[in-house]
Amino acid sequence: MKKNQMLMTSGTIWKQMLLFAFPVFLGNLFQQLYNTADSLIVGNYLGSSSLAAVTSCGELIFLLTSLFQGISVGAGVVIARYFGANDKERMQNAIHTLMAFGLIFGIGLTVFGYLLAPVLLGWMSTPKNVIHLSTVYLQIYFFRVFRNDSIQFLCRYYAVSRR
Repeated sequence: MKKNQMLMTSGTIWKQMLLFAFPVFLGNLFQQLYNTADSLIVGNYLGSSSLAAVTSCGELIFLLTSLFQGISVGAGVVIARYFGANDKERMQNAIHTLMAFGLIFGIGLTVFGYLLAPVLLGWMSTPKNVIHLSTVYLQIYFFRVFRNDSIQFLCRYYAVSRR
């Protein structure tokens, strides 16, 4: 076994689970800090209507973040299954399929979100006085989703495929 490789099938289970869960916890923490920083900066420097625009997108952003995390966890399960079975060929196929899916899904979600941001915000009953600012913020956020989440998804499984 390589020095930087962790096998969850041997050793103390609770230590292995903590080591595995810690990066996920950190990812969630940083996502929350990112949203908090957005609110603090916008609220202090741009005013109450801009803050209302940012916070009105909160539920949709949480949904997007949860969606990407769920896909990532599901992909990890498939890859871990093949890794545990020592089936490198199927593991590589799963990784490459997930990489293609992540790229296509990320681009599709970015385009979908950019074009349908006003409609989504309308369905969420965003106040009319902030819907324009909310739309701009959400469109920018959809581009961030592709840039950060999709590329991070691809890089994570590319790194796994190199093991």
